Amino acid sequence: NRLFRQAIDKLLPVAEQHSVTLAVKPMHPSCASGWTFLTDLERTAQWLRSYSHDCLKLVLDVYQWGFDRHLNDVLGSLVPDVALVQLGDGRLPPDKEQSRCPLGAGEIPLADYVDRLTTLGYAGYYELELMGEEIESLDYEPLLRQCTEVYQQWMATPTS
Repeated sequence: NRLFRQAIDKLLPVAEQHSVTLAVKPMHPSCASGWTFLTDLERTAQWLRSYSHDCLKLVLDVYQWGFDRHLNDVLGSLVPDVALVQLGDGRLPPDKEQSRCPLGAGEIPLADYVDRLTTLGYAGYYELELMGEEIESLDYEPLLRQCTEVYQQWMATPTS
């Protein structure tokens, strides 16, 4: 934590000088080992807010947090801090291996989350986060096309 804070303290002035946003990504505790010590979405957002700096934001990976229905309850407080939303679907909650599947093929209510984010005023970027054994076995170009079509359907048809 101390080293991370020191790095952010050094990077923030440079980010501000170049109009760059630094985005921090917390991960679900069950798959964060070896990646990050930031394993609580709300605490990470609070930590970012302690800096009170426009160049320091949050990456919200919906695969990491989307199985937890509590995400819907906290989205409103998170939206102002979100720089990027990563979309990924899964059939099972995250574990050591991030076993994602094509958008719309899993159990995460991604369309609902996208709709809720839009309703709450999120107008930033969405990014596909595709990894895992099932994804690796698929032909990448048709996979991207299918995921793009699913995302466009969500954006054209609000669920609420």
